[in-house]
Amino acid sequence: MKINAWWRRMRSRYLTLRAAAHRHFGNQYGDKESYMNAISDLTHALHLYGANVDALVMRGTIYWRELAQPDRAVRDLSEAWKLAPARWEALFNRALARQQAGDLSGAVDDLQQYLRGAPSSSWKVTAERLHKQLTALSDVDESRLPGH
Repeated sequence: MKINAWWRRMRSRYLTLRAAAHRHFGNQYGDKESYMNAISDLTHALHLYGANVDALVMRGTIYWRELAQPDRAVRDLSEAWKLAPARWEALFNRALARQQAGDLSGAVDDLQQYLRGAPSSSWKVTAERLHKQLTALSDVDESRLPGH
């Protein structure tokens, strides 16, 4: 029984690595089919081992960035963040997916949490700039609501 679980995790990891190769070729050649192959491998990887955080982050990022499917991205990145709250890229990418989906307040909340907790990196500068922009946009949107 233990060997079967180990084998499933290893097969899941292999599929995640293969998906990274598909994604690379998609990025290299602008090939949407490569992205779809990556999604297929990642979905299979997650069926084998649902706690594969690398697969969740990668699939969520592909959904957001390469396939413009932010709702699916938010689901995967939320699950990754729940399983591994130190995976700051999941939270940062979820903020970007929420922005793409039009959920400005959710994106602002994610960016605030990212800025408070994530270790220093070059992405913090980007997160700070985006946080300011989205906060300003959120304030404008709220002022258009009835009663304001």
